Amino acid sequence: MAISSSPFTGSTKPRAFHMADTCYPVVEEGVFELDVFTYTTMIRGFYKIDMIHSAFKVFDEMCYAPNSITYNTLIHRFCKNSDIEGAQRIFDRIVKVGGQSYKSDVVTYTTLIDGYSKKGEFCEALECMKEMVKQGCHSNVLIYNALIEGLCLGENVYEAMKMMTRMRLNGLEDNVTTNTGIMKGFCIVGKSEEAIMHLKKMDVVSVLSNGKDGQKIILRTTMSPGGQF
Repeated sequence: MAISSSPFTGSTKPRAFHMADTCYPVVEEGVFELDVFTYTTMIRGFYKIDMIHSAFKVFDEMCYAPNSITYNTLIHRFCKNSDIEGAQRIFDRIVKVGGQSYKSDVVTYTTLIDGYSKKGEFCEALECMKEMVKQGCHSNVLIYNALIEGLCLGENVYEAMKMMTRMRLNGLEDNVTTNTGIMKGFCIVGKSEEAIMHLKKMDVVSVLSNGKDGQKIILRTTMSPGGQF
């Protein structure tokens, strides 16, 4: 008779997951009866301690259909490792099984768009955004911030400014992260004076509240030639 409780749920500490890796064969023998949430917890935990092989072993051997958290965990891990192709493969799998147990949600699309943006693949990011809207998911500030940051890192700060305008026209309010990204973009292309002008339009206290990133931006702009308030 299977025992319904699981020794894996409730902890994501490395020691616990090394124990989980040791105990997993016991699960395969039917001593413990796991549900989709326990499988997902194990996958997330193995990823956190870089036990990638164990994470995929659990995923491949799941006795239940993966849910949104399972798929989003996999996509997030691929994107974090800059493996956007791997993330896209997981997304394609979601599309293939769509309508049965899971449909892509705003978290899925946000993670993919962020991954594409960080790699400078903006056409793919925008296509992903279009598909998201088509599927009934609405854009949010996180998505626009990901696009803006990616454009700025790719030295396309003026395109990033247009994206911020587009965000505002769609009824979303830019925040400290949005504007810090714009300022960083100006600094990257050597336009410190424009970064200062942008800063003057903002609440400096809010920028400083963005932590070390905001502080670095202010120092970089004020220490540049002509960088006087």
